[in-house]
Amino acid sequence: MRVFISSTIYDFRDLRSAMKLWLEESGFEVLLSEHNDFPQQPKSNSYDSCLQAIDRCDYFIQLIGHRIGGLYDAGDRISITRMEYRHAYRRAVTGQLKIIPLVRKELWDIREDRRALQDAIRQDTFLDKELSDTDKKRIFNCPSKFANEAETLFEFLREVGRVDEMKLATRGEAPLPSANWIYQFNSFRDVLDALKTTLDLRGNLRQKTLRTNLVHELELNTRALLTVGNGTAFPFANWCQPARKAFSGLVEGTTTYTINHAAMFACFIVNAPTVILRLRSLTLTTAIESGEFLRFDRLEGRHAISALQSAMLQLSDEITVLRRLQEAAPFQQMISHVTEVVRKASQRGLTAVAFENAQFIFAMRCCDGLVNVQAINKAMHRYLTDKDREYQEPQLLPNLPLFQSVMDNPPRDVSREDALKWL
Repeated sequence: MRVFISSTIYDFRDLRSAMKLWLEESGFEVLLSEHNDFPQQPKSNSYDSCLQAIDRCDYFIQLIGHRIGGLYDAGDRISITRMEYRHAYRRAVTGQLKIIPLVRKELWDIREDRRALQDAIRQDTFLDKELSDTDKKRIFNCPSKFANEAETLFEFLREVGRVDEMKLATRGEAPLPSANWIYQFNSFRDVLDALKTTLDLRGNLRQKTLRTNLVHELELNTRALLTVGNGTAFPFANWCQPARKAFSGLVEGTTTYTINHAAMFACFIVNAPTVILRLRSLTLTTAIESGEFLRFDRLEGRHAISALQSAMLQLSDEITVLRRLQEAAPFQQMISHVTEVVRKASQRGLTAVAFENAQFIFAMRCCDGLVNVQAINKAMHRYLTDKDREYQEPQLLPNLPLFQSVMDNPPRDVSREDALKWL
């Protein structure tokens, strides 16, 4: 995103330079007219180059201090800084950029004090009669070290605050003006606080980058996990679901499937390796290792696993298991075996076919893994794209044991509490 900083230069030189450094470190391109990297056309006037540069920007930061700067229109006392603001405001009202006005608090306070003085003189009948309009104007607009041309500066503030338009709007004679919020500042910290709010930088830019890339990766994975039939997208794992539901018994057992369900299962296992290979996890791995999504546990006084970090770890584990399964020799052997059995059964007109569970255990685990990846993928995407949403942990399918003995009391999964107690 590109930012134009508009102000008088001599009284803001240090602040402008500090803002440029900070904004560039935050990922913005910053245009300052006094820098050699400012885009200007050699044949154009310097003032015109500034106005043209604004047209290329997404944000316009207006700094107002005690100087008015060079005059663009000497007759009407319109400075180039004020002209830049007017040019930017025309773009702001059409949504082409956003304006961020900042005024030194000393100037703001002087204006408010002189307003109060003006009201006091008007309310004092004697003073009001004794002082001419010229005298009153000289009092209200007398120069100081914080306002070398008070009248011009106060008029500029009045314009930036859209004061006249606000008065018409409050009387119902015009709509409320936009882009008229003015930030006051005493220090660089005040400036940063205003910019963090308006530029949506109240957070770590690296984390925002990871979130953006993560959403993109989740959407690519969603496309990989879906297939299209009759013009409608549906999960690829659906091809496996009828056979997966029919699967029963232990590894040593046998399950009978209808020929249609077996044929769908054959279609699933033939295409599953391609689907798995299309799953991406580069950003996922980077996000996990970054530590950006850990949470700080104040009671424990240390960092802990957040809901999102836990989801990313789960997703990474599921994708890793899937990749290892589709590379395993038993899975590759099963593809040719199942397709051949289903083909022969169809030719013989059989309505059902039986397979040993041990032959299908890898494929069933693969089916469950794809369903789990799909569920975590969806939950994470909803959480990352909705700022107000809490992470809703999906109900995942339990790990299907690749090896299981015939036991009266098979072991249950070890809980985290079990593991911590043992540790």
